[in-house]
Amino acid sequence: MVTAARGDLALAIGRRRLAHAVRMIAEEAATAGKALIATTDYASGMVTDGKLSRQNKIDIRAALRHRAAYIMFNETALTPPLPLLSAMSKYLGD
Repeated sequence: MVTAARGDLALAIGRRRLAHAVRMIAEEAATAGKALIATTDYASGMVTDGKLSRQNKIDIRAALRHRAAYIMFNETALTPPLPLLSAMSKYLGD
């Protein structure tokens, strides 16, 4: 498995280069036959106002585009988990 920890990566290389770096990591993982774990604050909006923010939606779409096998959520986004899972399911059309 390969993890693309976007927050840490952004600090290391800068936000301007982040999208390209994550795309390259995703491509290398796929080429090597490794599962990609996408990690970031995917649902921070759920904590503040109960809705996914515009940036949350962009991040989720990017993880799907990169064919992430798993998405790891920030611990604050998982408290409580049911509203988050309901919003994600509605957004993704499941």
